[in-house]
Amino acid sequence: MPTVKNLTQKPKNSYWQLAKETTSLSTSHGRLVAFGVVIFILSIVPTDKLHYFPIKSVYESVFGWVPYSSGMTRGVSSILHGKIDNAWEFNPLSFLTLGVVLGIIISDLIKLKR
Repeated sequence: MPTVKNLTQKPKNSYWQLAKETTSLSTSHGRLVAFGVVIFILSIVPTDKLHYFPIKSVYESVFGWVPYSSGMTRGVSSILHGKIDNAWEFNPLSFLTLGVVLGIIISDLIKLKR
């Protein structure tokens, strides 16, 4: 006797589930999508277009001091565009940040391959 599918149940791997995983970074799939999209956007958009993108640092505006994370997005973008000197000037920690993100991506790819 053939089995009947219940059409009222949502599939386990729906787009909403992937969106939830992506925004929460709770699974390997979600992290790969989120980090992949960010790296793709930063490699496409020219670094000079990222000035104060998306907003100027709140700490810098309110308190008048520059936090350690200032210039991180432009630094990572510069690395992805091959401008290592500019990346160092924006923020030397951008090298560490990109290394950690790539390490997480590689780790998640290994987990998914198993």
